Amino acid sequence: ALETAGASMTDLVDAFCASPHRELRHLELLTLSMGDSDRTVRKAFTEDTMFRRREDSKWVKTTNAEIKGVLDESHRKRSWSIPSGAILASVKCADEHRPEDIRTWGPGYGGDGVCPGTYVFLRENVPTVASVLLELLERKRHEDLVKR
Repeated sequence: ALETAGASMTDLVDAFCASPHRELRHLELLTLSMGDSDRTVRKAFTEDTMFRRREDSKWVKTTNAEIKGVLDESHRKRSWSIPSGAILASVKCADEHRPEDIRTWGPGYGGDGVCPGTYVFLRENVPTVASVLLELLERKRHEDLVKR
């Protein structure tokens, strides 16, 4: 059993987060779905500084800020937590049969290219043990350690 109190948890968090083993990493896929009446994602790509296009033409999330108030397909507001460094890997518009060509995709002028549908982001080299540990800490309500 994993002890979840005091100094032992602090030491465990520090050990895994400071030096995660390179073989204990995984690829993380994150999806964001938006409905046809959403303007929040469009604004995040065009007006905010949440995303930027790199020199290799890939779109990358530049902040850890949540994308709040996104209207999904059911017209409910949701918040999406896409971490900094996540790369936009796929855009599948709701009215298209195939995903957009991500090499040439862009939000367009005023966000015209940001369509209702599914946006897939990926993060490479995510420390597996650290992510499992953070999940455990969140369940045990150790907010002070999760912030580290």
